Amino acid sequence: MSQHTAPAPFPAPTLEQLAGLVGEPDEQLRNALFRRTAEASLVEHGTRVDTQYILEDIPPFVAASLDTMKRLHPAQRALLKLPPGIFALLVDESRVLQRLKADHDAMLAAVAGGTRSEREAALRQSMREGLALRNVTRNALRNVLGREGLAEVDQSIGVGDTPAKLAAGLDALAALLRRKLQGDPVERYLFSEFGLDEACANEVSACAARIRKLDEAPPAPDRIVTQRMLDLQDGRVLHLIAMVLRAFRAAHKADATIPEPELHTIGWLFDGRSTRRPG
Repeated sequence: MSQHTAPAPFPAPTLEQLAGLVGEPDEQLRNALFRRTAEASLVEHGTRVDTQYILEDIPPFVAASLDTMKRLHPAQRALLKLPPGIFALLVDESRVLQRLKADHDAMLAAVAGGTRSEREAALRQSMREGLALRNVTRNALRNVLGREGLAEVDQSIGVGDTPAKLAAGLDALAALLRRKLQGDPVERYLFSEFGLDEACANEVSACAARIRKLDEAPPAPDRIVTQRMLDLQDGRVLHLIAMVLRAFRAAHKADATIPEPELHTIGWLFDGRSTRRPG
């Protein structure tokens, strides 16, 4: 058999790009490949490795496998006993895993930030505090700057009818205070006497940051994704990876010029000598 040279490394496409390359999955093939695999076994296998490691390894693994297959001559291709649609399935199952992980991460972030109603209540409270602080500071500025000086103040703070606008106005108010504190000595003296000092500017900035953080908190996901659901989908992806690896390893033993696709992070799972997860 002729010599086969392994392809040079290349940037791996994304799962979305691979989906366009491999096409739609075959549902008959999907059902057939998983018909004899117990769900409990898939879950157990899925618990052995972090989902993110799987998602990082899949694109280069699939891309390298497809690239190798394109380079095989017919006799070599006959040694690689794989159904043509397995890569479409592997990519599709990996995209399902990607979506589940995103929902699971969003759910954990929402739990860490409290329930939706708790976050909304905290945001309303912070806005009330922000409006009160803005009004108190504006009134003090009027005493220092006079009615004419308020035009600049009002232009800076704008309208605080939304959390984003209120936070932006508070930031602008803090910037105005700091700028004025660097100006005329008499004005600086009055600012200090009316409590419009650096500490006041810092308090206004901190209030703006609290409002912005609560406003930008991630919303709770539309569906609940349990750890078991994530482990099960991990197991489904790993099940397909194992099929591909076994086929490539058998072909490589028959013809050493056929390279095996590499798994850089989760390869230890498929090494018969390995019984533990990496640290």
